[in-house]
Amino acid sequence: MKTLFRFRMVVLTAVIVVLVHLVSSCASGVSVTVSRPPLVDLGEAKTATVLPFLYGAEGQGENPLDALFEGYAKYHSTFAWRSSFRRSVSEKLGAAIGETIAQKAGLEIIEPAIIKAMISSSEPPSIQNAQQKNGKLKRPTAAAVVRPGTESAADAEAAADAAAGEKSEAADADADGDGDAGFFKKLAQKFGQSGTKAVKDDPDQNFEEVWLRGAEFADVAVLGKVRKTSFWIEDATREGRDDNAKAIIIPGTRKTFEFAYTLWVYRLADGAVLGSMDVVQTIVSEKEGSGSFLKVDSDEDMLNAAISASMVDVARLFAPYSVRERRVFAKDPTKNARIAEAVKRAKKGEYHAALKLCDAVYAETELYAAGYNAALFAELSGDLAGAIGRMERLDASAGSADTARELQRLKGRLAESARLK
Repeated sequence: MKTLFRFRMVVLTAVIVVLVHLVSSCASGVSVTVSRPPLVDLGEAKTATVLPFLYGAEGQGENPLDALFEGYAKYHSTFAWRSSFRRSVSEKLGAAIGETIAQKAGLEIIEPAIIKAMISSSEPPSIQNAQQKNGKLKRPTAAAVVRPGTESAADAEAAADAAAGEKSEAADADADGDGDAGFFKKLAQKFGQSGTKAVKDDPDQNFEEVWLRGAEFADVAVLGKVRKTSFWIEDATREGRDDNAKAIIIPGTRKTFEFAYTLWVYRLADGAVLGSMDVVQTIVSEKEGSGSFLKVDSDEDMLNAAISASMVDVARLFAPYSVRERRVFAKDPTKNARIAEAVKRAKKGEYHAALKLCDAVYAETELYAAGYNAALFAELSGDLAGAIGRMERLDASAGSADTARELQRLKGRLAESARLK
């Protein structure tokens, strides 16, 4: 027994020694908070709108331009939601994103009712006009829909002549250098093609007006596709103890909601996709006791919680945000006392003092660790240009995979800093 005990003590001591060695041999560093610019560059945009989110297969796959077309079409159509919950998801998500954009990016959000009135009206698109009429401007009379195969011979001949005329005009435009009619013109043509279907859920026939006015009411638009809204309930019954320590069965219910959507940010002047994001949120409600099935959160409450939680990620598209990163210092095989002192100073947040020490050592010895750490200390001191200059010199004289990686990272940070100003 004594031999076994001694053996265990020896093994434990050996493990401790190895762990201490590993800890001491690891390269030291510091954790820092870094500011990042918005994931989307909004440029000079001042106004934005959030179009209703599509649902499931309604988004035409993952093509963002098809999604924009389909979402815009349904917004201005007689489209009927399949359920009140689907409509609630689209409306609540759009409202939350609009509020986030207004708060984080300072953009003016054009309300859906105002947008619809502006586009639907035969009057010049004006927010003031739409507001005065309380979003109830009358839609201009739509052109008659001609269904394929039902027009008369005369109508068909007239249509053919019109098409030939359009082709001639297009050819003339190409000759003048204006052949690219632009994003909205192309989508207006796409609207016209879909109009021949004469299906209940098709958009109205003011296709071209809708798109040509699109850039007049907002600078950017947000549209997305809800990919998943799944609820499931599980039995969470467990064993427990009552006040007398007697074993009992405690009934329980666990309800889970998984919510996933994709959103795109468009510049309406040309339809360019400025950015996109996939968002996934999981909300769990668990209750115990008698009637636990009835005590778990409702579908609407869990939806609200999921949307609210997802706005943390969505905000990064439109506003600067902070992340925690770690800067790992180069190890010094020569055990130079001044480099060791510089590392100690850096861990205390004294980056300028650490920079002076490493700059002095590198000037005298050209030690790799001194040059590498000096570049990091310059960055931590706020001198990104100085950090890049130091890392470039080190990379040219004693380049490594680490210097190449850090040089690329530093240049990226310098570019990001310009967007933060």
